[in-house]
Amino acid sequence: MVGWRQHRYVECARLNLHVLRLLLGWRWLGRRDFAAGYDQVALHYDDAWLVHLTPVTDRVLAQIPSAPPGLILDLGCGTGYATHALLQREPNRQVLAVDISSGMLARARQRLDTVQVRFAEADMLEFLRSQPTGSAALIVSAWAMGYSDSRAVIREAGRVLAVGGVLAFVVNCADTLRPVYLAFRKCMARFPKYLRRLALPRFPRDWQCLDESLRKTGLAVLWHEDGNHLIRPAREGGGPVLPWLLKTGALAVTDACPYDCWHCSLKERRGGHLRTDQWCDAISALHRLGVSIVGFTGGEPLAREDLADLVGAASRGGAATIVFTSGALMNASRARELRDAGLWALCVSLDHPDPAQHDTLRGSPGAFVRAIEAVRLSRRHGFYTMLSSVATRPFVETRRFEGVLEIARREEVHEYRIVEPMPCGRLGEPDQATLLEPAHVAELRRFHVDTNRTGRLPKVCAFNQVESPEVFGCGAGTQHLFIDAAGEVCPCDFTPLSFGNVTQEPLPDLWLRMNQAMGNNPRTHCFIQKHHAVVRRFSAQGFPLARESSERGCGRSPGRTRRQRLRDRRAATAWGFPGADRSPWLAGDPRVRPLQRRVPRRLLASLALDVAQTVPPRSQYDLGPRACGVCLRLCPQRLLPRSAT
Repeated sequence: MVGWRQHRYVECARLNLHVLRLLLGWRWLGRRDFAAGYDQVALHYDDAWLVHLTPVTDRVLAQIPSAPPGLILDLGCGTGYATHALLQREPNRQVLAVDISSGMLARARQRLDTVQVRFAEADMLEFLRSQPTGSAALIVSAWAMGYSDSRAVIREAGRVLAVGGVLAFVVNCADTLRPVYLAFRKCMARFPKYLRRLALPRFPRDWQCLDESLRKTGLAVLWHEDGNHLIRPAREGGGPVLPWLLKTGALAVTDACPYDCWHCSLKERRGGHLRTDQWCDAISALHRLGVSIVGFTGGEPLAREDLADLVGAASRGGAATIVFTSGALMNASRARELRDAGLWALCVSLDHPDPAQHDTLRGSPGAFVRAIEAVRLSRRHGFYTMLSSVATRPFVETRRFEGVLEIARREEVHEYRIVEPMPCGRLGEPDQATLLEPAHVAELRRFHVDTNRTGRLPKVCAFNQVESPEVFGCGAGTQHLFIDAAGEVCPCDFTPLSFGNVTQEPLPDLWLRMNQAMGNNPRTHCFIQKHHAVVRRFSAQGFPLARESSERGCGRSPGRTRRQRLRDRRAATAWGFPGADRSPWLAGDPRVRPLQRRVPRRLLASLALDVAQTVPPRSQYDLGPRACGVCLRLCPQRLLPRSAT
């Protein structure tokens, strides 16, 4: 314990020294940086975040009394939600909407296509200082005053308001996000190099601080609410706020394939086919959930003639797109179509450096030549190019990965991926010569680390290193989802558990159900590797398993009583699932507590680099005592008329 405390003291001292360097170098985040962050999230802001704030905003706007005729100012208008609500209340009034983000203003213009609204791209405080005294009848600011000096904004708003005018605002207090601040500080103490600039928020300390500013300005309080608001989805039944935790989605857009691969994971799955519009609806739902990477797989995804349309739908929504292919159907015209559609990356499978052996593994003569040609087409058309291999025991023991790496370097590939064979599909009854032992896994992890330390391309991504307990863990079902060719939503393409079909239920509901069932946290192990023998007992049901079986197998059925969940957990243990797979994370097994502390910090460190990242809830990063989300202190929500004197 002493050693651990000493280590923590060293980390804190190192962080303080780094912060001092930033202070001396005057490395501050400015208003333009905040504006750039909102520019990045403007496209999906309404679906991913605003929807959770609108009940509070509506409650504030509903308390606004009649204001004298005159101009209405919406400071920090964002995408125009409050402006639109004000226009519905006062249809004949002129509104001036102000925001520092050009991206948010662009979304507001789409929402408010009317001559009654004018827009100004400016900082709210600077804008108020440019306005004449007594020129506004109503000033509204929802969730934005913390990005400026709240005291100065109140003072200038009081000057700009006409006699009898009203000021209405909702703002966070300084202690609003204290659990997030503490978690972020711990993260930065571990990884200080990621802290490059400092921010100085101007949130008011508390209600007394605001009340003092209001009285000095001559504003009388008509109504206020000071308290906690637990952010929940705007849907019946509430539940945890999880949508923005989803990072990647894989879509098996077809189960057709010209090859007969030895390890195909879809061979035992029920087949199906979704229309183009159904896939586009699923992709739109992924965008609303905040997915940053959409992968297209199969089968052979190039077997779909409309693949370019699907890639275009994903890329237009802001996601990076990847096509996983064997190279069988790639040609120059398809490559041009995908490039024009906005494809970012192409990943080509190559399982053996010897052409004849690779052809045998793929069950098709000429498969090696077609794979290399697909790589060259990918490089020629400017895609981020990857090679991927499935590593069996002989693959590792004979170090075939070194031969594939040489091919990757010769073809100037950007990344070389290595995945383990999984006990599913054609490997559902794996023999001992297929699955890797700990010694093989350790060899691949050493290869990953040692090769990347050389700094040469391609970079190596061995997934048993990246998804190890010491790094990120397995995020299947908690940060990643897979939709098969029939529309079944599963944790990943290797785990045949279905939590519903996208053609029958909204994808956000399916994602929330699966996330809860899989435990809300990355696991220290691969689900299917650990429990494949149990899953095989129910192969008579067909794969993927039905929703009820999948939920009971995980021991966590959403919407069930505590007694029912306990009964499910006992049933899961009887099935062979260890009450459920998530138990080491949630039960606090002392053997994995060090990993439980380490993995969320590393995940949070990667997210901290993204200025526009929405604050994640407790269920993922253990930020607070409540289980349903991040607690925001809304202090205050005010309606303040200027006194007649």
